Amino acid sequence: MKTNRFKKFYRANASSLHQTVGNILQTSPLFKDHKIFQEYPVNKVNKDYKGSHWFDWIILDLKIVIECHGRQHEAPIRFGGISSEAAQENFVNQKYRDMTKMEAAIKAGWTYIAVWEKEKKILTDEYLWNLYTTCKNPDLVPVVIKEDNSYKTVQKVKAKAYRKQQYQKQKEFIKELKNKQCQD
Repeated sequence: MKTNRFKKFYRANASSLHQTVGNILQTSPLFKDHKIFQEYPVNKVNKDYKGSHWFDWIILDLKIVIECHGRQHEAPIRFGGISSEAAQENFVNQKYRDMTKMEAAIKAGWTYIAVWEKEKKILTDEYLWNLYTTCKNPDLVPVVIKEDNSYKTVQKVKAKAYRKQQYQKQKEFIKELKNKQCQD
């Protein structure tokens, strides 16, 4: 598969959030010299992934996945006038797909970042970079570095801790989702 077709152009139905993230990634001095692709197959990041889904954005050489999450990732949305039941089913399927994609990225050793529609107004290259390099969650176990306190080492350890935390959250969500499905 030729991956250069993923670089520059947006598909016709790309969301404004997807386009905003793409414009930031492609023009920012922080990211522009990296290998950036959109609509990248999940199974190219994780060979064990079963399914034909795509990540919204990846930065190949930094091993970063960026997913753009609109309203349909937060709650059932009745796009096109579908029924409430269909919207609920679509939402459950969306959450499950989001979690399996996140799990695939994390298991492959990639940093997974979800950018939400409500963050669009504050979205900048520095904001994205900070999401990548820092763990802002106060529940995260403190990082202890024994030998090398270089900036690069600290960031690698923080990123690993962040990925581990995201993986744990994802496992808990899937467990809850399976329990709900078993009860229905």
